[in-house]
Amino acid sequence: MGVANKVLRIFKQASANKVIGYTITRYVVYGIQFIVSLLCAAKMGPYYYGVWGFILMLLSYLQRIDLGIPNAMNIILVQEKDNKEEFARAQSTGFLLISILCSFVLLFALGNALFGYGFMEKYPIGWLFYIVCVIAAVSYYVTLSTSIYRVVHKLLEIAITQSIIPLFLLVALLFEDGKELLMWFTLAYLIGNVGSLLLYIFRGKLTLNVRPSRVMANRIVVKGFYLFLYNACFYFIMISTRTVISSNYSVEEFGYFTFAFSLADAVILLLGAFTFLMFPKLIAKLNTTDTQQAISTINQFRNNYIPLVNVMMYLAYLFFPVITFVFPKYEPALPAMYMVALALIMETFGSGYVDYLMSQNKEKQIAIVSIVSLIVNVGVAVLLAKLFNCSYAFVLFATILSYWLFSILCIIIGMIKMGIKPTGICVLKEIMPIRLVIPYISSAVLFVVPSFWVLPIPFILFMVFNYVSIKELYSTFKRLLRNPSMLDVEGV
Repeated sequence: MGVANKVLRIFKQASANKVIGYTITRYVVYGIQFIVSLLCAAKMGPYYYGVWGFILMLLSYLQRIDLGIPNAMNIILVQEKDNKEEFARAQSTGFLLISILCSFVLLFALGNALFGYGFMEKYPIGWLFYIVCVIAAVSYYVTLSTSIYRVVHKLLEIAITQSIIPLFLLVALLFEDGKELLMWFTLAYLIGNVGSLLLYIFRGKLTLNVRPSRVMANRIVVKGFYLFLYNACFYFIMISTRTVISSNYSVEEFGYFTFAFSLADAVILLLGAFTFLMFPKLIAKLNTTDTQQAISTINQFRNNYIPLVNVMMYLAYLFFPVITFVFPKYEPALPAMYMVALALIMETFGSGYVDYLMSQNKEKQIAIVSIVSLIVNVGVAVLLAKLFNCSYAFVLFATILSYWLFSILCIIIGMIKMGIKPTGICVLKEIMPIRLVIPYISSAVLFVVPSFWVLPIPFILFMVFNYVSIKELYSTFKRLLRNPSMLDVEGV
């Protein structure tokens, strides 16, 4: 009876916990996305899956060129959470700026109609290009609305809007394949974004009745510009790698890479539910002049998030060969899966410090670091592809190097801001302590000895050297289960 009552109590806590409810919803959707990516790869084949990868890449470029307005809104809304008038003014001003931005996307589409863009000749997507432009324009409004709903902690609407597109994609898979599936997948993105925007509007949490102001617009644009440079250049690191691969390798090889990236990125998406909810509270706690509080918050976040990403990626290693066994035509993508996973692990090593710099209005410094890292990535990737003629999978070494550079520079700037002398040993211990370095480097064995029996080595080494971190991670989940208000901005 004691065990039964304990299980029942935990179930009641979870069912009443909006954070757990949102997270479960997201995991169900991620499961659907994972199934969709597998079925899509199977039904399209490497060639059309490569074309679909190009469509997603084009959409990624357009979505990232948002001038940082939604990112600036994230920070400003948290900072103005106690000032209702400015909180509302930020929303109306943000929507005005997004409307201006959309006009430039439409001009971009018009340019293709009048002159034609040469970069589209290799990937024949035709009129779908214009649908992608409309999707990007609508998604600006959706992203801005999501930022507002996230700060006010309205998770139901967010969960619904984040579920619409994967569900539509799954439905499309039931009826079409090959080239026709490209059209229906693109239309699914369009319908999903329009439906999401309508839901946000009719749920009534957007406050647009306060007149926009030039002062607020200037504040959003200035902060947004540097956040745009940071976000655009940081995310363009991976996107530029995809661009180099799509330009220098066959459509089929790009299809293999797209498949590998989709699988490895699915692991990061699993963590997206928590990081999505944590961000406003993390920014609010780091928005302080108390250096000791900032250091404590950064350490707490890093000690939970980084080990969680590592352990999930090393577990994913065990399933990659299983997936290629089920889909044998994608077996050549296996090395790329390991390389993408290593790159995405490296991406997390600057976590905490980047958020601290944003909370301290140091967007300019982060932007400069992102630009430098992007330049390094493009340069090294082109060298690997053109000069050394590396396999497309090993072009990702450029991305690993760039993420490492980005992380180490952000940690140095963060330490200087906190008054800590960034000595070489201190910085290296912070970015990659020995307990993380050993399992990371051991992953190289997978390329030297491609045997199923060596796959568990990185995971086993990680669990041995990070036992304390795993215990802390477990304790954090228990506290979150009992007290979901841990993530509320109002609690700061």
